[in-house]
Amino acid sequence: MADRYIQKTVVKGIKKHPDTRYLFQPVVSLRDGSIIGHEILSCSSAKHKHQGLFALDAVFQYMMSADNYILFFPLTKKMCADNRFFNGDAAASVVFEIHSVIISHERIQHLALVIDDTDSLYPLGFLSEFHPQYVKLSSSLVQKAETDTLAHAFVKSVTGFCHTAGIDVIAEGVETQKDLAALIDLGVSYAQGNFIQEPSGQLSVFNREAYDFIVEKNRKKNHINGQLSEVYIANLCTATRVLPPGIEVGTVYEMVITDSDCFGYCIVQDSRVLGIITRDSLIMHMSGRYGFMLYQKKPVSTIMDRSFLSADYRTPVNKVSEIAMQRSMEKLYDFIVVTRNAGYYGTVTVRDLLLKSTEIQIAHARCQNPLTGLPGNIIIEEMLTRCVSSGTPYCVLYIDINQFKAYNDVYGFEKGDEIIKQLARSITECLPSDQFAGHVGGDDFVAVLTLKPEQQEAYCRNVIQKFTGNLSGYYNEEDFSRGYITAENRSGVVEDFPLISLSIAGIYDTAHYYSDSSLLSEELARIKKTVKMAKGSSFSIKKIL
Repeated sequence: MADRYIQKTVVKGIKKHPDTRYLFQPVVSLRDGSIIGHEILSCSSAKHKHQGLFALDAVFQYMMSADNYILFFPLTKKMCADNRFFNGDAAASVVFEIHSVIISHERIQHLALVIDDTDSLYPLGFLSEFHPQYVKLSSSLVQKAETDTLAHAFVKSVTGFCHTAGIDVIAEGVETQKDLAALIDLGVSYAQGNFIQEPSGQLSVFNREAYDFIVEKNRKKNHINGQLSEVYIANLCTATRVLPPGIEVGTVYEMVITDSDCFGYCIVQDSRVLGIITRDSLIMHMSGRYGFMLYQKKPVSTIMDRSFLSADYRTPVNKVSEIAMQRSMEKLYDFIVVTRNAGYYGTVTVRDLLLKSTEIQIAHARCQNPLTGLPGNIIIEEMLTRCVSSGTPYCVLYIDINQFKAYNDVYGFEKGDEIIKQLARSITECLPSDQFAGHVGGDDFVAVLTLKPEQQEAYCRNVIQKFTGNLSGYYNEEDFSRGYITAENRSGVVEDFPLISLSIAGIYDTAHYYSDSSLLSEELARIKKTVKMAKGSSFSIKKIL
């Protein structure tokens, strides 16, 4: 419905001004691939007096018809003088993009804002004053973030600063999959660009390749936490009562005093949170010799806190907890506002946040191997189940140590644990950041790869080389120089055992051969027996094409 109306509106505008077109480019979440809104872009060979107003007409209808999407609208200095851009409907419907040239304009102070030239550094000094909902990273920064050290560091620092301040970061100009991968790794919240979807006159669903990549990249990024990383702040959220900005402070004070469980209110207009008022802040304003007389008849908007912590409903609990604990002492225990599509969704108290964070940490610890800190059997089983049900190619490697029992018998369990930790380091240090490794127990490990066959083999060789290249420190000089140790075998007979080495058994399945993870594990065990018959370290990967 929204698509048809916008197309109709744009067609009317083109008839009046044939050299002007208005296009829409989606802005998407880098957490789950959902579209949060669109930026309106004009393509014009001439400047028209009513160009901005025509675009805003399309915006109004878009926001009335579309499903709660945000419309990002570039605001120029000239537009600041036009009342059409500052009425209630516009303020509620649009997030305005501004540059440093108009950042000090008095009329923008109560609008939902995007600061659009963060890489100039100039606007950063104004973030605490204007507290925009979003900050944009320019395409020049985005396209260098993956290869340029300084650009990478700058994006990382801006993203960290904004997360602490409760501001979401939007990266524009995403042109390649590598750009997208770098932004997800850096924790950027949202992005737009031609790789995601080129500007269009229609509100089309964006590039399926980009969507699938975002979902898969996040799945891999969160693999160590398993399902625990999928606990979002929305799970803790409560839809508490909200208040309009015009309500008198005295009325709010009476509400707080008569409700001992009230921790404060969100001040909301047209679904957008303008500020918050906490119980402590309200009581402080109303106390003292003249506090009540001074504030009781004033609107609550005059004393509300505009610099509050807010989080999108799909933000992981552990990330919100980290940001909340970085606040100043005076705001450390203020409640957190939860938003959805930039609109009010609910609130979370610090108490509930800390309780859930502790619960997650305990559950996470139960899923880790205590010796190496790597994911344990619960998450490994989950990963293997995903492999056989995903429908995409995968490689599973089973890694264990040869002659480990004999080593333990001679050097003891403490030294044996050091060997196991050394293997864990070798496995993880050689592992690309978007791949998975887990610790089954003892000297047994699993790696799950989505790499090409030649990269799988290179990984096996690198792990073997790294592990065996550091063994001299785990033997006494005599044993290491002669290349074996003397110990009893499983039958109690004394014999010589070679120095420890690695066996890696793997399956690369592109044909979706295994319907159950247990069948996959059984085949890996058979391959492992064959590999362990070889002298020294070796690997074998069975290919099912």
